Amino acid sequence: MRAKRILAEEVALVTAFALVLIGIGATNFAPQQSYRYWLWLTGLVAVSGTFIGFLHANRTEPDLHALFRLLGAQLVHWVAVFVSVFCVYLLLRVGRLNYENTGLVMALLLGLATFLDGFHRVGWRFALLGILMVVTAVTAGYIEAFVWPLLFLVILIWLLAFSWEHYRRHRDRLMR
Repeated sequence: MRAKRILAEEVALVTAFALVLIGIGATNFAPQQSYRYWLWLTGLVAVSGTFIGFLHANRTEPDLHALFRLLGAQLVHWVAVFVSVFCVYLLLRVGRLNYENTGLVMALLLGLATFLDGFHRVGWRFALLGILMVVTAVTAGYIEAFVWPLLFLVILIWLLAFSWEHYRRHRDRLMR
């Protein structure tokens, strides 16, 4: 059962990392459409974060009260994020933002939300994913051809994080 939980968590994180990489490309190659992608990704990251948080809480505190407390906190967090995303979309609709800037603002907003969710509830790798989203948005604002260096950096960071987590789990098993 533990191996299935770890595999499910890995699949969720790898999927989220892959979707962020796609978002990097979407922001670079289609800036006028990227805000839609980041909006869609907000929902997927919310589901992934809640799922991974549920797996962590179920592993450490399998009592039902703790799980409901986690789900309530996740619900409040992600509803607030969706309200913020809707407000950004309203600013786009009334002409205060353009499409290119809206994609970057959405990436920043999602990066912050992901970082905070990872820091407070889900885990350090989810927080790292949020940092990567923020770095992506800022880099896209400064550098025209930012995709390839950032793609290399993201893959390198993911490999290091995956290796570290594997080492930590192996070390914990040996100490038992």
